[in-house]
Amino acid sequence: MLLKMLNLFRGHDLDDLLAYKTPKVVVVKDRLLGGLRMAGMIGVAVYFVVFRIIFEKGYYLREETHAIVETSLRAPQLGLAPMDGLGYCRTNSTGESQIALPCTTGPDGWVTAPSTGSDTLFVATRLKDVSNGRGDNTRSFVQDPESYTFGISFTLQALKMYHETGDAKFSRSTEEVQTALMGLDGQEMTGAVQRIGRRDIIKVQTLLEAAGVDSLEGTFLNTGAYESFRYAGCVLVLSVNCLMAGSGSVDRCEYSVWRMEGSEAKMVMATGVDPSTSQVQERHGIKIVVSTVSEMGIFSWYALMFSWLAAAATFGIISKVVEFLMIYCMPHRAVYRLLKFEQTIDFSDFRDGNPETVAAVKFLEDEGMRRRAKISLHEPPAVVYAKTWKDCEEKISAADVAEADADRPSVQELKDSVSGVLARQQELSVSMGSVDDTLLQMQQEATIDRVAIAQSRIAWERRCEEAEAYLQSSEQLKTEMEQLTSESKRHVLECEVSSKAELSELREICAQQSGQLQKLKMQHAEASMNRQRELQCVLLELRKTQGMMLEDASKRGTPTGHPGSPCSLSLVNSKASASMVQPASLLKIPTQSRPEVPQRSRLLGLLPGLPGQTHSIQHFSSQ
Repeated sequence: MLLKMLNLFRGHDLDDLLAYKTPKVVVVKDRLLGGLRMAGMIGVAVYFVVFRIIFEKGYYLREETHAIVETSLRAPQLGLAPMDGLGYCRTNSTGESQIALPCTTGPDGWVTAPSTGSDTLFVATRLKDVSNGRGDNTRSFVQDPESYTFGISFTLQALKMYHETGDAKFSRSTEEVQTALMGLDGQEMTGAVQRIGRRDIIKVQTLLEAAGVDSLEGTFLNTGAYESFRYAGCVLVLSVNCLMAGSGSVDRCEYSVWRMEGSEAKMVMATGVDPSTSQVQERHGIKIVVSTVSEMGIFSWYALMFSWLAAAATFGIISKVVEFLMIYCMPHRAVYRLLKFEQTIDFSDFRDGNPETVAAVKFLEDEGMRRRAKISLHEPPAVVYAKTWKDCEEKISAADVAEADADRPSVQELKDSVSGVLARQQELSVSMGSVDDTLLQMQQEATIDRVAIAQSRIAWERRCEEAEAYLQSSEQLKTEMEQLTSESKRHVLECEVSSKAELSELREICAQQSGQLQKLKMQHAEASMNRQRELQCVLLELRKTQGMMLEDASKRGTPTGHPGSPCSLSLVNSKASASMVQPASLLKIPTQSRPEVPQRSRLLGLLPGLPGQTHSIQHFSSQ
């Protein structure tokens, strides 16, 4: 692709291909036109650059702020003026006011009722109590309401900018800004605002003066009857105008107060629901309505470029206006038109072959060739000299012509120079071909190197990724090993604790079993002794029984066999046993511990020195 582009541009001058085309400007040397254009340009520059961009901060993207306002009313610390000194109170006898009523007062909340301390505050000046059903109407003035102090605090916030950036400068409260009260003339009223904590304190009388109300006794014409501001009330609009600083936030706020013409302030309060006993009170007074006007901004390239584009468009408009004045309104407008507009030949006549039109075109071509010859830097000096010789002949003298002819090169010299140029051009073409081949080879090598670099880079990135993955896996394994180590330690500790506990339990169980085994041994030994005693008793009884049987046998004689033979003895024993069978109680052996007959015969068989006793006892048992 690159070679195709090089072949396409070969043989062409890059300056011609990449020539920059610009509109032609005609310089009109007229001080009047230049002064008009210069004045317009200066005015536009001052307005946009100085006023719009610098003074009005046109590079900021602006947003109107949302405000939260709190208001309050407090009685003066030194107390209210005495009723005897107030001309509108009936207790005063000076008669300074045309309408005098009884004066009353109450707590701060009673004076401001029914306002709630938001952006609207009501200061009562006259009351009218109406008892429904009885027709009792009582009117009275509030004592010295002008001496009360008005408190205000506010918070300004550009919601979108504050939540997008989180910058605290887009949220401002009263204690973070400077405040001042401005009069009707736009000048600051010094000492009118006092900052206490987070509130600005302004006297109600000062607010009235800033609004142009010198006294509440001033006339308020409504329905043709005399009514003062104290009697009918009035509405004051307190505007909080906060100017944006260079940081885009708000540093200073100005309070401006004005009275709404032809308006009065009236509130109605009612107590109770029974029409016969309910109380209705009409309250007239000073209604203060607070409004905030402020905006904050943040730097934006969009806003800055918009301001510059507006300035550039205005510059173009100024040029167009001056040009219109030059062509159609100025005294020399005809001359200006000739200088500005240039007419070409009639191309219809040129196509038809009109001699004058053809000659004009030929003249233009020759003029263009002469101009190109004067500024050409690529042709040899002899060629430039030959092209410009005709122009020089009209401007030089005959002597100069003779001198120039002597210095003029001959035709052969020009041919030689042209031949040399052509040969040089041929050499350059050959060298250009070799250069193209070399360039192509270098491009191919560069492409190969580029591919190899790309592959190396991909391999390196892959290795880096693998290394990062290995590091991450190593970190994970390390973390898992640490967790396993901590768990192993915890399990070892738990096993040690549990093994110690189990060992102590086994020791206790062994001790208990040892005690039980000792008890069983003692019980077994005691039982063995008891059995031996029983056997001895049984043996004694048997011996006694045998002796008695032997005695009876000796007295009666032996019926069969030898007296000492086992047969006779067994017979005797059988008879004796038949005659001497007694209950177990006679042998003084307890029933629960008395052995059964088979056990007894087994025991008797073990006794020494008693031949034939087993047989006799078995025989006795069978009978």
